[in-house]
Amino acid sequence: MTKKELQKLIEYTSISGGLNNNFCNYSKLYSMTTENIYGFLSKYNLKNKKILTVAGSGDQRLNCYSLGADEVTCFDINLLSHFQLQLKDEAIKHLNYNEFLDFFGIIRDNTNNFLKDDLFDKIKVYLNDDVYGFYNFLINEFRRDPLRNIYYDFDNDLKLIKKINHYINEDNYYDLSHSLNNKQNMFIEANVDNLPEILDGEKFDMILLSNISDYIHYIYSDNNLERYRELIDKLIGNLNLYGIIQVGYIYSRYSKGEDVSKFHFNEIRNKVFPNDIFHSIFVDSYYNDGTYDKVITYQKLK
Repeated sequence: MTKKELQKLIEYTSISGGLNNNFCNYSKLYSMTTENIYGFLSKYNLKNKKILTVAGSGDQRLNCYSLGADEVTCFDINLLSHFQLQLKDEAIKHLNYNEFLDFFGIIRDNTNNFLKDDLFDKIKVYLNDDVYGFYNFLINEFRRDPLRNIYYDFDNDLKLIKKINHYINEDNYYDLSHSLNNKQNMFIEANVDNLPEILDGEKFDMILLSNISDYIHYIYSDNNLERYRELIDKLIGNLNLYGIIQVGYIYSRYSKGEDVSKFHFNEIRNKVFPNDIFHSIFVDSYYNDGTYDKVITYQKLK
């Protein structure tokens, strides 16, 4: 990002009072995951594996490394998610466990009251110019409720966050802090539909698509389930033998009237993603209410 582009981003954020709610180059950010990532990943051996994942909050990547992955590449249409990845990396490497929790709002009553300036001061020298410029603006100049219009809300209950994130355990946190010194921050700015072309045949042991399946009706204006299946079939070509694709994440409950795709309706989805090919794995719900979220997966067996 050039200085001019960074200034344009800062001016846009300042004038609009926040970031875009739609998925685009400068969308709102996720501070922490809203999925039970560890519940899913713990079912697999990630030791020395090569993984491709949506960037999002950065927690897919961090959990993969915490569980022994060798190489993790992130992709996202939102360039700012790359900023989030670097911010989290440097926070983990240079803040102690409780400082990290405090910095990302996990142990506060208000999840929007985070990114404290005194903790930012401890990591800012390690950030590249773009990431420093953006977060310095947010923390020291934006000052608007402070960051409600920059980040989505999340459940900041520490017990829940530890349950769904392997690295949010004090011992695992410090192990990850050490191992991140030897990991690159690899990022592809791309819409998921463009991934197969951009990857150009590169192979992975696992591809994590988070809950992109909830929003495929925004990506494809018509025949969205069929076109999403076409995308998945292409991505299968980017799997090593026995590789896994997390095709979709279906929450145990959705808000009344919530605008999500038809993917989460079993009868409709199964016509395009038959359950003899695409399998369901159940994990404790993110809502931590005794229900189960469903992860739709594919494994390449030949």
